[in-house]
Amino acid sequence: MLARLGARIVIGLMVLGAPAIATVMAEPVQAAVPNPELDRLLEAASEAVKQRRWTEALGLYQQAQLLDGREARIASAIGYLYAELGDFRQAALSLERAIALDGQNAAFPFSLATAYANLGDYAAAERYYEQSLRLDSKRSEAYRGLATVQQRQGQLAAAINTYRRWQQVEPNNWQALNEIGKLYLQQRQFSEALQVLQAATRIAPREADLYSNLAIAQLGLKNPRAALTSLQSSLSLNPRNPNILLKAGDIYLVLGDREAANRNYRRAFELNRNSAKTLDRYTQILLDQGDATLATVYLRDALRLEPRNPDFHLRLGLAYLARGLKSEAKASLSQAQLLYQQKGDREGQQQASTALKQL
Repeated sequence: MLARLGARIVIGLMVLGAPAIATVMAEPVQAAVPNPELDRLLEAASEAVKQRRWTEALGLYQQAQLLDGREARIASAIGYLYAELGDFRQAALSLERAIALDGQNAAFPFSLATAYANLGDYAAAERYYEQSLRLDSKRSEAYRGLATVQQRQGQLAAAINTYRRWQQVEPNNWQALNEIGKLYLQQRQFSEALQVLQAATRIAPREADLYSNLAIAQLGLKNPRAALTSLQSSLSLNPRNPNILLKAGDIYLVLGDREAANRNYRRAFELNRNSAKTLDRYTQILLDQGDATLATVYLRDALRLEPRNPDFHLRLGLAYLARGLKSEAKASLSQAQLLYQQKGDREGQQQASTALKQL
């Protein structure tokens, strides 16, 4: 009954998301021409920013702008504060004003691109990230931002090209190679990912994340023993990373060593009890070992994190069934069946239906 849930584990290794959108940046502001009142406002605004009093700082910079409407950095600071307050539309308007006042500062189009990215206007974000890079080809965060919005639009080849541009500017940049590797993994181009990630490990042999991604590529190329070696290297560098422990457990499961898999899953759970992934693996162990009562406790925790996860509902129903709690089992199994149906998962529906027939 539970074999199918375990079989899903390795597929989960391949799920990779686009990086988060960066935050808008601020630059210190000083009055270009001596003005005691303007100096006082700018100093007070700067202090408010340091203490994260965004609304107060915004008001002070707006007063300063009334005294000096030609200072681009005041407009930029106002844009930064609007972004901190979550008003990216106003942030964009202020940053456009900053660019109109000073078209040579690479930080302004970068910040404007970031505001547009947070508004979901990825085409505009691309345009301004590129403008920032034309002004400063070494601005690493602009390469990251550009590649991110390209990924958000499904332009994976363009994102790879952006990371390659970044790596050409910084030949020893392992982060760019790592991102390229992850994009190849996302497209299941395991040979290309392997080549890029191996090059990255030669540049940065002590970066745990590289070996973890390398293991995914090796697993995709049907070489689980090489993948396990890579994960062991990753764990030697970062032994308290629950995600690496989960991946190691998944690979041990592929190799047929359930005891080693469970050992890694248990350790991952001990390090992070508030993760749906660790709860997923650990509750499977508990059910395999016949501890339906403790499995019930942790499956409830898992469902608080992912209430629409049909595997958790199915597993909870099976735990209730093992404990003889038929009404609770029926409710959980029926919910699992419904969620599987909504996902178009016929195999899951069949498992839930088979369990319901046992009531």
